[in-house]
Amino acid sequence: MVVKGDFGAAICRSGNEPWSVAPPAVKMIDDIGAGDTFDAAFIQSGERKEPNMKYRIAAWAFVGFAVAGCWALYAFAATPPAMTSGAPIMTLVEFTCPVVLVSMYFNVGVSLYACLVANAATYALLGLIVETLRRRLNHAP
Repeated sequence: MVVKGDFGAAICRSGNEPWSVAPPAVKMIDDIGAGDTFDAAFIQSGERKEPNMKYRIAAWAFVGFAVAGCWALYAFAATPPAMTSGAPIMTLVEFTCPVVLVSMYFNVGVSLYACLVANAATYALLGLIVETLRRRLNHAP
């Protein structure tokens, strides 16, 4: 970042064209602390992106919880043979609820609450990976 006084500021990443911002026209009363205020505002503007990622990861976790909850409601509402291990719908259940796939592979029973929490945690981890990659690809220097 290069501060150019009355001419604004410029930011340049390696390999990219500089991005310049002109300052707004204001009547200056005192310039003491102007640079510090600018630096603080610049740093704060970069930190605003962090809560968005947290919210996105929370949204991924909520989707995982909702998917497992919807499958549980389907299992309770459907006739008992609809959710057997040989049913074609189980492929979709195993794909969208990885804890079900793991529990069937290891022949371990998983309670509904454990399935909800594990699926939310799995989707949150998947969201963390996807959002980190998305952020790095969108903001690559």
